[in-house]
Amino acid sequence: MRIRRIFVPPEGISREGVVFPPKTLRYLIRVLRLEPGKEVEVFDGSCTYRVKLVGCEEGGLHGVIVRSVAAEPIHPCDVTLAFGCVRPGPFEEILRHCTELGVLRFVPILTSRTARRPDERKERWDAVVASAAAQSGRVDLPAVESPMSLNDFLASELTGLRLVLSTRPNTSPLLKELERSPSLALVLLVGPEGGFEPAEEDRARSVGFVPVNLGSASLRTETAAVVSVGAAAAWFNLVRHRSEIVRNEAGQSD
Repeated sequence: MRIRRIFVPPEGISREGVVFPPKTLRYLIRVLRLEPGKEVEVFDGSCTYRVKLVGCEEGGLHGVIVRSVAAEPIHPCDVTLAFGCVRPGPFEEILRHCTELGVLRFVPILTSRTARRPDERKERWDAVVASAAAQSGRVDLPAVESPMSLNDFLASELTGLRLVLSTRPNTSPLLKELERSPSLALVLLVGPEGGFEPAEEDRARSVGFVPVNLGSASLRTETAAVVSVGAAAAWFNLVRHRSEIVRNEAGQSD
């Protein structure tokens, strides 16, 4: 049987064991139907623990740490994804799938074509990324920022390669720009439904963003976000693989 991975905030983990948050405890008991004696894998954003479940007087569960393992992040690149605000369902799709793909920071963006400012559901957003991290094997959790205006985002401190998805003609393919840059830090800017206004894209270009495309198809915001992050993740994995081959060959020649 597959060992379940569960996120528990660091304050719930100590030498005495693991205290599960109420929602997590209900999930363990009512959904997974786990009983004392079973084991789960717990991660807190930096470490992973194998935890044995034991009973408590109130009839619930808490955990005893069997062993702990300091784990390295599995993502090969520092990716920030800034995306035009969309409806709650697609919004959560972006968080879920792009967490699995390794995004480190999400920034919802308010643009001239944003239908409305989304309700800030910080607890829900954190739960979505925690669940996606657990499913994908990540140890760390990405940050989900509060929605901000495009101008405020462009005025913030941004490092690494900056790419903005564009519908204009004569833009470079995304992979071509990734191949040109040696940077392992990437900022992806994805527009709302209908794309950015020309003046908004021009402002992005004025602070160093390079316009790129994902082909000729017209994509929804959530599709464009996932495809662009997936392409970047695949590219940087390939770069890492090539580097490992070079290091191995150099070691054999010594």
